[in-house]
Amino acid sequence: MFLRKFIKSINPYANSMQKKALGDICSEEDFRRILELERERVERNRHIFSLLVLDTKVINGNNDAIGNTTKKIICRMRKIDQIGWYDSERIGILLPYPPFQGACELAESICNSLGVPMLESACKVYVYPTE
Repeated sequence: MFLRKFIKSINPYANSMQKKALGDICSEEDFRRILELERERVERNRHIFSLLVLDTKVINGNNDAIGNTTKKIICRMRKIDQIGWYDSERIGILLPYPPFQGACELAESICNSLGVPMLESACKVYVYPTE
């Protein structure tokens, strides 16, 4: 019990990680904090991160479809990747370290597994820092 409280005190995202492990995704507020933390890490360590943003409208946006989609995405993610609500209609996937091409390949793979064409409006890929 003490260890759990200690971890929560040094890791404000511990609850988010537990939710993700159960199949949920981070709230928009938690995901924004995680993005900010990663941005600071990038600036300190001089690496990059990619952000995939998937519009839930292309997957019929209902709770069942979104739940199935997030399960498929989580199966494809590495342990260091993060998934959360980017805003009320889009899911964000934070990928530390991959080059733009690697992030695009993952986005295309996710879209293919969902039966969604890889369109600019369906899934966007961003890289930080930009070149």
